[in-house]
Amino acid sequence: MLKQSFLVFSLLLAGALEAASTAEFSSAINVAGRQRMLTQKMAKESLLIKLGIDRSANEANLKKTMTLFDESLKSLQKGNSGKTIPAPPNDKIGKQLDKVAGLWATYKKSLESSDIKGVADINLNILKEMNKAVKQYEVASIKAGIKGSGKVINIAGRQRMLTQKMAKEVFFVAAEMDAAKNRKNLKSTIKLFDSSLDALKKGNKKMKVQATTDAGILAQLDTVSKLWAEYKTHLDKILATDAIDPAVLKDIAAINPKVLKEMHAAVGMFEKVSSQ
Repeated sequence: MLKQSFLVFSLLLAGALEAASTAEFSSAINVAGRQRMLTQKMAKESLLIKLGIDRSANEANLKKTMTLFDESLKSLQKGNSGKTIPAPPNDKIGKQLDKVAGLWATYKKSLESSDIKGVADINLNILKEMNKAVKQYEVASIKAGIKGSGKVINIAGRQRMLTQKMAKEVFFVAAEMDAAKNRKNLKSTIKLFDSSLDALKKGNKKMKVQATTDAGILAQLDTVSKLWAEYKTHLDKILATDAIDPAVLKDIAAINPKVLKEMHAAVGMFEKVSSQ
């Protein structure tokens, strides 16, 4: 009887440890993925300030975004039990986060000094290195025996980043900084957001993403889709002509945070289901 009780306790404890591990990886991938988005959000906000669009509001937003990036990076580097974020699960991830921290020190100076050229030079580099960290967390989660959740949280989290990257590319065009290159990038970013949103709903073998079956998540993705249709209409106007309509820029600045908010909610739902 005592042996049976011990066996049951051991099985329950093993299940609890596995659930905690899943929750920690899900949280880390979500937060690391959000860092990608913040790199682009900061660039977008600095450009809105330069263009004089809601200057005071975007100055305040930029400060908040920088603080969130800074605090989140430290949580990922050291771990944060209060936010269910583990310390880096292996040396490779730790070193990658240190590399991001080095780039962040330079990026931060450019943002604080309103050096738009500096922002343009480094924002994609720090995004690229942060993306490597997210993928490393995903691989580590698979090695830990957690199947599927890392990939879908990664893809869903990337969607948040793409909402900001598209806006950033639009405002670089408006600021006449590498306009041709940013128009080309914008087309690619729109295409990736479109295909990824479809993959999250219906599944995609190439992306290794299974179709979403949770009714709540599907409803949330439908909300995102409706906002995306409106957002895309404004983005297409930028691509359709060389002349930039200031009214379209304001429309993009207004709807962009709404798409981000609803996509962020979807990521949270994916993380919750994954953790369970």
